[in-house]
Amino acid sequence: MKGPFTRQMASMTKARRPFPLRKPLGRLGVAMPFFVALAFLPSLARADVVDKLIQILKTSDSYKVRMTAAISLGKKKDKRAVPALMFALRDAEYTVRALSAAALGQIGDKRAVSSLKSMLGRESNSFAKGQAKKALAKLSGGGGGGGGSIVGAKVYLRVGKIANNSPIGGKTISSALGAALLAQFGKVSKIVTRWPGGKPSAAELRKRGIKAFVLDGAIQKLTNKPSGGNVEISCFIRVSLATYPQNSMKAFYSGGASMSVSQRDFDRQKVTLYKELVVATAGGARQQFVTSFFSRMGIR
Repeated sequence: MKGPFTRQMASMTKARRPFPLRKPLGRLGVAMPFFVALAFLPSLARADVVDKLIQILKTSDSYKVRMTAAISLGKKKDKRAVPALMFALRDAEYTVRALSAAALGQIGDKRAVSSLKSMLGRESNSFAKGQAKKALAKLSGGGGGGGGSIVGAKVYLRVGKIANNSPIGGKTISSALGAALLAQFGKVSKIVTRWPGGKPSAAELRKRGIKAFVLDGAIQKLTNKPSGGNVEISCFIRVSLATYPQNSMKAFYSGGASMSVSQRDFDRQKVTLYKELVVATAGGARQQFVTSFFSRMGIR
């Protein structure tokens, strides 16, 4: 007898034409539109199944289907699934929370560290907590960038002006976005976000052969909307990348994330939830800038 997930997966494999691509959660604009088009072509062939699994994880009424989707996403190790899996750490069913944590450990993207630590602080189920601990152990082992070590660095990246254009959160949330951007890019090999003694001079950068950039950004929208007994929280940001100190624009990113939580969790932890969304959107900016801009400099 076929379960709901089997039927959904069967409909995916029997389709005579590909699923239409979802509107991307975030998009990157660069000064060379032709380059942007080329940058996104390789991802089209693999977009359908992963996007469908993400949608199933976020919307299915069956916890067994959500659970199976989390397992499948972990096996695929596609980093596009990370935001959805982080949000699933707050699923009503402990098995979905546990397997989402395990999937994040399999994927190995350090964007998930903050959400996994938050999960540990609130999780009461021993199995789910154990999976979160295992995932954190995997994510803390090896890899990553130097953050503050300039030896071997190719890029120095700093954060400039970060605004909050929404009526929610004020400077607390804009500061969280700035910190999240520094943390995310600080994990990338050959990118440093701290410089000994403060800001580097142009002469120091030339001497070491390091190129410098500045990130400016804004939280364009931060909303919460009641939906049944839950609250749908959404965040939308815009981030620009320019040379430093010349301030010549090179690229921009706009993207967002959303999550659904219980009214009770929202009332008790709204600031923490907003910050988790900000971390997810900052991770999207990092992924797109590295993939479509910094990769041309040998940075992955």
